[in-house]
Amino acid sequence: LFEETVGNAEWETLVNSSKKYANLPVFPSDLSMLAGADPDTNELDALNVAMEAEQHAVEFYGKILEMTTDSKVRSILSEIIKQEKNHYLILNEEFTYLSSTGHWYEMDQLGG
Repeated sequence: LFEETVGNAEWETLVNSSKKYANLPVFPSDLSMLAGADPDTNELDALNVAMEAEQHAVEFYGKILEMTTDSKVRSILSEIIKQEKNHYLILNEEFTYLSSTGHWYEMDQLGG
């Protein structure tokens, strides 16, 4: 669907011609640059950082969704947003469980 909507050549041109899209790091190469990450970071801190990243992803894709009228692109973005929100919920459940019990969820508790 992406190839039909955008096309590989158009995407490569966009990525290669714009610094805005060419260097979109998911995680910084220097983790010390990541807010909340230091040698004393614990599991709860790490989960907070991850939840913030998921919230930023929802906001990022939401802004793109607001700017497009193409129904196929909107459908893709809506699905991505749904997945990012689900990631946040999983991390939040893990945070709540870990902070109240001191233990990590077992896979069967996450539905796995």
